[in-house]
Amino acid sequence: MLKTMTLLALTLFGVIASGTASAATIQVPADQPTIQDAINAAVDGDEVIVAPGVYNESINFFGKAITVASEQGPGVTTISAVGGSVVTFESGEGPGSVIRGFTLRNGNNTFGAGVAIWFTSPVVEDNIITENSGTIGGAIFLNGASPYIGRNLIHNNSAGGSGFLITAGIAIVNVSSPLIENNVIVNNLEGAGITLTLPDGAEPRIVNNVVAGNVGGGIKNDFFGAITITNNIIAGNTRGAGILTDFGNVPVVAFNDVWNNEGGDYGGILPDLTGTDGNISADPAFVAAASGDFRLLPGSVAIDAGTNDGAPPTDFDNNPRPVDGDGDGVATVDMGAFEFAQSGVQVAIDIKPGNKRNVLNPRSRGGVWVAVLSDAETPFDALQIDAATVAFGPAEASAIRFRVQDVNRDGLADLVLRFRIPATGIACGDTEATLTGQTHGGESFSGTDAVQTVGCR
Repeated sequence: MLKTMTLLALTLFGVIASGTASAATIQVPADQPTIQDAINAAVDGDEVIVAPGVYNESINFFGKAITVASEQGPGVTTISAVGGSVVTFESGEGPGSVIRGFTLRNGNNTFGAGVAIWFTSPVVEDNIITENSGTIGGAIFLNGASPYIGRNLIHNNSAGGSGFLITAGIAIVNVSSPLIENNVIVNNLEGAGITLTLPDGAEPRIVNNVVAGNVGGGIKNDFFGAITITNNIIAGNTRGAGILTDFGNVPVVAFNDVWNNEGGDYGGILPDLTGTDGNISADPAFVAAASGDFRLLPGSVAIDAGTNDGAPPTDFDNNPRPVDGDGDGVATVDMGAFEFAQSGVQVAIDIKPGNKRNVLNPRSRGGVWVAVLSDAETPFDALQIDAATVAFGPAEASAIRFRVQDVNRDGLADLVLRFRIPATGIACGDTEATLTGQTHGGESFSGTDAVQTVGCR
């Protein structure tokens, strides 16, 4: 029933404000006590700059072509809804209407509890959208809308009810052609990270996002529309497929890493596209997904694995794309929201010193030694490592003990650390593992070595 209702054309009444005064900057709370008061006072072209704090209000742009931005970012500036959606665009807003740099939370609305976008095309960027609860679009709802949605962290939103359109992340209906890029859409509860129900004429683009750990699947669509899904990492979503087409038009799916989704990596009428058009299915090797860091570790299969065609010029952190992340001399964009760039010192490590095959049983409850090798040419002194900062394997295991030994007999002392195998997260089929850490002087380093897993049958 909800799907039928949302596909109907909706008549909305909004207030369209215009002004002829010169552009001004309105400070909140210095000039106006609330964000909505500042919006009400603003005219097209103005900026509303909001000081750090928690603002208990729900805001509506009322058609104004203004920028509403935090002064110091979403980590210290929150808009907490007092009813309905946190932010509403419903009066013909275009790209001159911008919401930037806030935590948007506590919205509760059937359509778009975090951000509701009705027949408009605003800009929603650099926000944290979290702890909102809705039915169709717990985080964001688009109806006949073509906004830019970029560099947002969209996580821990929820949705209730039943039906295909139930979505805790982003729900998109009617003739909507948004650009959704460089977002991290993770750990939303019920109904998928992104759901699209579209007629002909809709042309949404979903580019360079991380869509992971959502309950209900990654991305799903039905009906028609020309959907493009490119350069994304879609991994570890539960109770649904990574990408699912229920019926209707099959989207263009290219250069994505679709991996380890509970309902299958592809579902519905969509065939398994692994190995075609640049699509892969492998562990993307996030730095620390469990703690919310979806950047890529050195050696990740997603590095330089995307396509530069249609890719954004910067990533989630506003770092430039593309860079040559794999050192082959060709700059190719990475999959996902973060562009990998070599940083810190690259060091040599030796997993199971003295064992050339590096055989490891992921099901063992034992431990494994890993040596970090000193190097006179780099130079790198392994004895300067702060052992408390060292992390090994996909699960970033901490060392349980360490010793000093010249394992490669080059006359330089190396640091050899012991890790519990179950804590490393190394799984059957893995072919390499990475160790990261810092020196006592605060310099970052990382190193990767091959492994051969056994005991997996």
